[in-house]
Amino acid sequence: NLDFLSLNHNNISELPESIGDLNIPIFAVGGNNISELPTTMFDNYFEYLWVQENALQFGSLEPFIGQVSIEYMYHSQAMIGNDTLIEVVYDETISYTLEVSGDNNIYKWYKDGTLLPDQTSNNLYIENATASDQGIYVLKVTNSTVSDLELTSYDVTVSYITGIGNPEIEGFAMYPNPVSGNSINISVENSETVERILIINGSGQIVKTEKIVDQNNAININNLTQGLYFVKVEYNNGQYQMEKLIIQ
Repeated sequence: NLDFLSLNHNNISELPESIGDLNIPIFAVGGNNISELPTTMFDNYFEYLWVQENALQFGSLEPFIGQVSIEYMYHSQAMIGNDTLIEVVYDETISYTLEVSGDNNIYKWYKDGTLLPDQTSNNLYIENATASDQGIYVLKVTNSTVSDLELTSYDVTVSYITGIGNPEIEGFAMYPNPVSGNSINISVENSETVERILIINGSGQIVKTEKIVDQNNAININNLTQGLYFVKVEYNNGQYQMEKLIIQ
């Protein structure tokens, strides 16, 4: 009989169902890209089970609680989902779901780092969206059975599209977009109400900050590389608007 099997760091993405028939007491498969463990393993008992640093979710980890006698390592699993951009207009409903397996999951959504106490499922749901709902949302998932593990999602960026039925704050216009030149033009209805303009890259880093004094403004972008950016206009009253910018 095989007593020990190590498949650590072998770039494995899937295990065959037949591996559960081996009844290996010491099994190590950490540091791979496995997203599910075969159901044939669920009835096995292990002395050591090492499945850390994979892409497993709680549905694959829960069955082994109580079935590992000495050490069960499952820390550092991959992030959930992908970087996502959701564009909404005034009064629209946001409904975005991240599938996370597991029977005893606890869901917490954060907006710009602040916990949203009313968002307690894997579905981010916001009715009647306004400009204040735009920002970067992150889902963090724990499990009452699988302790000491938190799964975190990639950023879900909600961008509020201005100028469509929005009575709350003054709009701004940005052109050209996409842009291939050295500058973009940004016009605002009242420059005195604008605190500043930020350009943010796809990783959420502020790469340019501008103060404006006129209604029409040319913003130099010749030091920015090609890619996806967000232009954020911050107002003196604490509100802001954000639109996507493509630099070619």
